[in-house]
Amino acid sequence: MSSNPVSKLTEEQYLTMERAAEFKSEFMDGVMYAMSGGTLRHSALQRNLLSQLDAMLRGSECQVFTADLRVGVSARMCAYPDVLVDQDQPRVEQYIRQDETTWTMRDHTNLDQDLKLDSISVSLPLRRIYDGVDLES
Repeated sequence: MSSNPVSKLTEEQYLTMERAAEFKSEFMDGVMYAMSGGTLRHSALQRNLLSQLDAMLRGSECQVFTADLRVGVSARMCAYPDVLVDQDQPRVEQYIRQDETTWTMRDHTNLDQDLKLDSISVSLPLRRIYDGVDLES
């Protein structure tokens, strides 16, 4: 019995396909993953996070961008960064670059926690990000 091994894409192959595609995909370890559409709740959280950060950074050299901007994390990963939301409870996964090849992840799951963005000297309470978002439905 023979198997058909799945060939892995290179970053260059992924980028060529992604630029020509009608939909967004992310890339991880040679595999291309189609992105699904967001929910109303997810959009509200994204709006809150972006508007709070934009207000806090106004007048600085920093800019806030939406999830339409593709980021090359490494030669093994390209993503459209965003806030990951658990539908039953608040949750923000924060990826922090340590060096050219290393990222660490901080998991925030308590509304009393702050999302600390040390590189731009911003601390944003999760309560603000979740303002107006119904976690019960």
